[in-house]
Amino acid sequence: FTKRLKVLVHQPFRANFRTNSDNQNQSLKGLSDTLLLINYTVLNKNFNANSKLYLELAGVVKLPIGKYNADIHQQNLPENFNIGNGIFGYLGKANLVATRKDLGLIWSTQYQYNGKSKNDYQFGHQLSTNLLAFWEKTISNLTIIPNAGLRYESIKTDTYANKNLVPGTGGSGTFAIAAINLKTKSWLAGFSYAQPISYNYSQGEVAPKGRFSCQISYLF
Repeated sequence: FTKRLKVLVHQPFRANFRTNSDNQNQSLKGLSDTLLLINYTVLNKNFNANSKLYLELAGVVKLPIGKYNADIHQQNLPENFNIGNGIFGYLGKANLVATRKDLGLIWSTQYQYNGKSKNDYQFGHQLSTNLLAFWEKTISNLTIIPNAGLRYESIKTDTYANKNLVPGTGGSGTFAIAAINLKTKSWLAGFSYAQPISYNYSQGEVAPKGRFSCQISYLF
C-alpha cells in the first residue's frame, strides 16, 4: 500500500508424520490455516554505502481454514497433529536485519496467542526466535544467499475445557539451522534444515528429529 506498509497472505501446505511406540506410521496432509499479515517498516536506514539497518514489525491473524478433527484422539493421534487448529490465532512478529557489504545478520522473533476451539480446547501459546548470519552473492540474474544460525522455541502445554493439562504437549527446544535462498527478479526460493541441539518436549515423551522446509514465492 505504501513504501512502509504491506499486506501479505500466506497459505501453507502441511504434511505431518508420526511413528508411535509400536513402530506404526501415521500421517496427515493438506492445506493448513491461512495467515493474513500486515507488515510495517519501522526503520530502513543506510549508514554509508556499505552498511544498512532494517526493522520490520508485523501483526498476523491466523484463519481456521485447515482441516480440523475434534475427535482425532479416536485415531490414537494427539490434538496438535491436526493439519489446522480450528481456531483463530494472533501473532506479533519483529524482523531486524543488519548488513555490511555482502554479509549480514538477521534476528527475528514472534509470539502467537491462540484462541480456543469450538470444544474449548486451548492450544498452548508459542514463542520462537531465530538468529542467522548470511552471505549474499549475485551471479548474472541469480542472487544466492546461504545462511546459518540458531533457533529457539517454547510452546505452552495445551489445556482441556476443564482446565486440565493435556499430556504429550508443550515444551521447548534449540535448533541449529543451515539454509539457502535463491532469488531472481520475480521468484524467491528458500530451503532450510533445522537440527535439534537440546530439547524437552511433552515432559520428555517426544524426541524431535531434523526439520526440512522449503518456500517458493512469486514477486510482483
